[in-house]
Parts: sequence; structure tokens; C-alpha cells
Amino acid sequence: MIKIIILGSIGRIGKLLIKTIKKDNNLKLVGAVINPNHKLIGKDIGEIIGLGKLNIKTVGNIKDIKNNFDTIIDFTNPKISLKNLEYCYKNKKSIIIGTTGFKKKQLKKIKLFKNKVPFVLSANMSIGANVILDIIISITKKLIIKDFDIEIIEYHHSNKIDYPSGTALNIGKKIAKIIGYKLNTIKVLNKTGPRIKNTIGYSIIRAGDIIGEHKIIFASKSGEIIEINHKVTNRLVFAYGAILAAKWIKNKNNGFYNMQDVLKEENNFV
Repeated sequence: MIKIIILGSIGRIGKLLIKTIKKDNNLKLVGAVINPNHKLIGKDIGEIIGLGKLNIKTVGNIKDIKNNFDTIIDFTNPKISLKNLEYCYKNKKSIIIGTTGFKKKQLKKIKLFKNKVPFVLSANMSIGANVILDIIISITKKLIIKDFDIEIIEYHHSNKIDYPSGTALNIGKKIAKIIGYKLNTIKVLNKTGPRIKNTIGYSIIRAGDIIGEHKIIFASKSGEIIEINHKVTNRLVFAYGAILAAKWIKNKNNGFYNMQDVLKEENNFV
């Protein structure tokens, strides 16, 4: 039995996580954390999200949870996720972080914990998005890359703050590394006019209630185009991925892991 605390438990992903946990006999929800200023503090999380009474009251700080736990699943914001990572280090617990929008300075702080606590950090918890990353890496290695222009187009809902998305940046970093560059030196955002050679172009779309879509285009100068597309139509895929990571990280050594590490073990698909 894996005992889990959900951070951001009344958010869109948080609700899905709790509903998924309640259906799995190998998992147990032991805590639900929400914004400390929210009017629903102290209310039963099950009643809030429509599951009926679960006898777990919402709290505004993880330190207020008295139940023992094994791991935290955190879909909040970079500042809070960093604090929770440090809390898990101090309490010798694991954490799954699905938060996006970390700044470079924050990522440096996160890396300091790689030998201190087991944690999974992924900008995209969906299985499909991580599978296509392997495909993109394979394609990039096989192409005569100087003959191809590379574009990454990402679509998300109108309220998404960070851009490009964490997934789009991760894809770009993988491609850039293979062709011998750092992404920041060849990344071009929403440019019009003639293309700059040896760059990775990004187009960012924020509209409506689009959950998430990423399209990667390899376009040659000799008459062929390769397109890879991944579209999310239900946020449940993020919850499934995070739960998969929570199961996988049990008994793992301290380390900074990602969903690629999780998916390497085939038995996770059973």
C-alpha cells in the first residue's frame, strides 16, 4: 500500500488524481493540501470533489498533515514545489512533481537534491508525450540534419502562463544536444520573415480550452516533410502518468528521475 498526499488537491489534475487513487486498491490517500487562504480549508476533500466523505480534511500546509505518507504528488507552482521537495528531503520521503514553468535558477536548486531524495520531475506526465520523445530523438539522429529545418508548434489553453511549454522546451533541448548546440543559442520564438539557418523555430498558441498539443516538423529543402503530433484530449492522462511514477519510485534510491526513467521498465504497462 502506497500512502499519498496530493498537493493542489482541488485543482483540475488534483481532483483526477484523488479519484484515480480511490479506484486503486494498492494506493491510499492520506492528505489533501490546498491554498491556505481558500474557503474550503478544513472541509472533507471527498465531499468537495463529489466522492462522498473520505474523512480527510483539506489543509493549507503539508506540515499540518499528521498521517504518515510515502510520497507526495505535486501539481502546484515552482515556488511551492521547491518547498515540498525540501520537505521530502528532510522527512526522507519521495515526491512526484508535475509542476511546470521553473526558471533556470529554480532548476539549479532542484538539481542540488538529486543525491538527497528520490523524485520524479516531468513537464509532461502523459505516457504518449514521453514515447514520442524517443521517436524524435531517433529521427534526429538518423537525419542529415543540415538538410532539414525544425519547427516546434505548441498549443495550450488561454490561461497557461509559461511559454514555450515545458514539453516543447524539453523536445528542443533533446534535438539541440544531438546536433551539437545548446537550445538557448538556436531557439527562435514566433519569428516571421526568412528563416535563420541552424535554428529551432517555436510557435506558441494560447487559445480557448485546449489541453495540450505538440507538433514537431522536420522539413527538408529537397521535397519531404516529417511531422510528429501529440494531442491530449483528457487531463486524466496526466493523473495516470503521475500515479505510475508514484508506484515506480517506491523503494528507489535517491535520484533526480523523469518519466523517461519510469517508462523504461516495461512492467509498468501491465
